[in-house]
Amino acid sequence: MSKNKKRVKKKKSGKEKKISENKFVSFFRKHYVLIFLIFIFVNSLKIILFSDKIFNSSAFMKLFIYKMILCVILVGLIYVMLLNLRRGFFILFYFIQIVYFVLNYMYYKYFLGFFNVVDIFYVLNSPQGIFLSLGDLFSISMLFLIIDIPLFILIFYDYKNFQNKFTWKKKIIVIVILIIFLLLFELINFSLNQSILQKDFLDINSISKRSKDDERVAIQYGLFINNLYKLFNDNEIKAINGLKYGPEIKINEKDKQYNILVIQVESLDSYVINQTLDGKEISPYLNYLMNNSIYYPYVVSYHGKGSTTDSEFSVLNSLDPPENFASFRLKTYNYENSISRKFKSNGYNTYAFHGNDGKFFNRKFTFGKLGFNYFYDLFDMNLNHVSWGAPDSKVFSYVLNKITEEKENFYYHVITMSLHKPFNLHKRYHKLNEYDINNSNLKKYYNSVTYSDNSFKDFIEAVRRNKPNTYIFIYGDHSSGIKYLDDKYSRIDFKGNRFEIVPLFIITPDSDKYFERKRVISFKDIGISVLEGSGIKSRFKSDGANLLDYPILDNDINYKGEDYDRKEVYLEVSNYFNEN
Repeated sequence: MSKNKKRVKKKKSGKEKKISENKFVSFFRKHYVLIFLIFIFVNSLKIILFSDKIFNSSAFMKLFIYKMILCVILVGLIYVMLLNLRRGFFILFYFIQIVYFVLNYMYYKYFLGFFNVVDIFYVLNSPQGIFLSLGDLFSISMLFLIIDIPLFILIFYDYKNFQNKFTWKKKIIVIVILIIFLLLFELINFSLNQSILQKDFLDINSISKRSKDDERVAIQYGLFINNLYKLFNDNEIKAINGLKYGPEIKINEKDKQYNILVIQVESLDSYVINQTLDGKEISPYLNYLMNNSIYYPYVVSYHGKGSTTDSEFSVLNSLDPPENFASFRLKTYNYENSISRKFKSNGYNTYAFHGNDGKFFNRKFTFGKLGFNYFYDLFDMNLNHVSWGAPDSKVFSYVLNKITEEKENFYYHVITMSLHKPFNLHKRYHKLNEYDINNSNLKKYYNSVTYSDNSFKDFIEAVRRNKPNTYIFIYGDHSSGIKYLDDKYSRIDFKGNRFEIVPLFIITPDSDKYFERKRVISFKDIGISVLEGSGIKSRFKSDGANLLDYPILDNDINYKGEDYDRKEVYLEVSNYFNEN
């Protein structure tokens, strides 16, 4: 009797299960449109929230509702049109979307700029560095990109019925409605003088003018629209014609010629110099150089569309980088004002060194056009990839061997790598005692600075012993973006522009000492100073000042098309850095 009861119960439970399955299938098939609309909404939501993860901008989130409406319209248009095609296109677009945002995230973390289809060769030409670094860049929040995967699977599973439910008539109606909403949306923007179609959009839209142009477009319209905007507005000829040289300066030959070593340091903040934590110096060697070299604490960095290469472009050519074009993508530009060309014409050996793949940022090609005899990347130096590139200490060791073997005068330009975001690269090849602070990003940055500082000391002191007739210039390429314990950054917002502030140390053969306490300088001052220090005869176009002839003149610096008083900017930076 009891066995029969059990059998009855089993039959009932199986029947109930079948009924519940039928209910789910029935609900699913009755609500194709609802499920599809929810998918569009969730897909749009993930785009908005993940974009905010990339931007980390309060301005972006202030426009949340605005962007959500725009995104739903655009995503809806795309997916409705995809329903006309085979299932494979639906799948392909979904995963392309995920890859696109991952690339944007990685590109922004590495280059501090926004991924562009015209820049894709930077990634594809050097995939080794990118993919070796995935572990450094991975964040648990990246899993947010698949929050709509259950809805995607539902649509994928019953794709034919979704297609049948959306008849041609319904699709056309939906597409027309969405296009009308899109036009109305942009018409409102136009009436508010905030439309991307307006010529002066970048100058008058409500987003802060302190941000980069592409950031303003991306914040208001999204990453994809920003991509299209850059695609149609990138103009190399216009960028070249917009370059403005300073007056030609005649540099007289001196009795003796000197070697030149330039070290461009990744993400070296002015604000980190002379900092201590629990009585321990973060950068003891650079702190020593403050009082034992020619020291300019506040240097205005040029950091725009070309990212880190803008600093090289400005220093080597004494020019503002192009405003809306990556500086090292100027394939038809001849770099006739390059300081390396001046050295080469005076019989110097000119070499550049970088612990990364030379295809990144097109450096291998561009440094040849700049007049360097050769650009050594990590492959030329037979160094191993460690995350983003080779450790600075290994690069310095290679450069030191080259310097020691030099029989002629030389101009060497070294670009460091180890102090790069996300500031945990040193852990792979150097163990340090962790600083006792809760701010994890600052802790990583401090440790990276300390590692780099140790590398500088060993390398620079060895160069001074082996080649005492050498001028050594050390400067940061741009600020780190790190927020310090007192909630400050190594930058200021002043008169409508953002100034990234980095330091400059000049070590001379005579061990000259000077500490600038009244004026800021800019990258455009470095080129003329390098040539003056070398003692060669040359003509050079520059509106910069000779930093070896201190105190420098009180001429203005030109930054982003505006003239600024050196003393006024210095005072603004000093007040910000030193206020309690």
